[in-house]
Amino acid sequence: MPEPLNHIETIHALSIKKLENPPFYTPCEKEIIAYSIAWEGSIQLEKEEDKGYMANFRYKPRISLLNTEYDLLENFYKIVKLGKIGKEKPPTSERSKPSKTWQINTMQECLFLSNEIHRFIPSKRKKRIAELLIKFLVERIGQVREAIEQKSRTVEPYTQNAHDIYELIKKLNRKGR
Repeated sequence: MPEPLNHIETIHALSIKKLENPPFYTPCEKEIIAYSIAWEGSIQLEKEEDKGYMANFRYKPRISLLNTEYDLLENFYKIVKLGKIGKEKPPTSERSKPSKTWQINTMQECLFLSNEIHRFIPSKRKKRIAELLIKFLVERIGQVREAIEQKSRTVEPYTQNAHDIYELIKKLNRKGR
């Protein structure tokens, strides 16, 4: 079981490749982003089949926000200055409307944004997910950096801790928890 998160402020030094021109957020903007994601968004670590990896899968971080009002997503994007707004998705039922999704899914962007907003997330569950995602990304980025420094052609397989974090995030994101 992963330990609770401590001293997250120091993690930016671990980035594989630093974000070029990372956005600066005021405390108010951090709150807007955190509350928006808490209410209408999600923080996930997805398991994706990928034959190019030794384990035939990879874990992929994703932070997203879904809404039926495109102008709200555009305004959100202007604040966040990261990610992209995807194509419109058709309604899932007669009573629903078409929606669009803003999302980020690179390790660097997810690490940066999670670190910036986790203290402002009002939901204990989503705050815990953000903290777990940070722990996962710090560990994985460290493994990738180590492989790069050693000029290795492969990155070490995921650790047991990484698998445990994935399972915890999956459980916390389950409906009806």
